[in-house]
Formats: sequence, C-alpha cells, structure tokens
Amino acid sequence: MDFRGTTILSVRRGNSVVIGGDG
Repeated sequence: MDFRGTTILSVRRGNSVVIGGDG
C-alpha cells in the first residue's frame, strides 16, 4: 500500500528502508 515508500512507512513494514521499493 506504500506506493511512495517513505522512510517511516518503510520502517513500519520492515522492508527496504533506503530503497523503499515494496511495490
């Protein structure tokens, strides 16, 4: 759901924080 893949959202999901490309 995180299209932007911001830092906060990325950290929450626990995925690529720097890349933030969760698709």
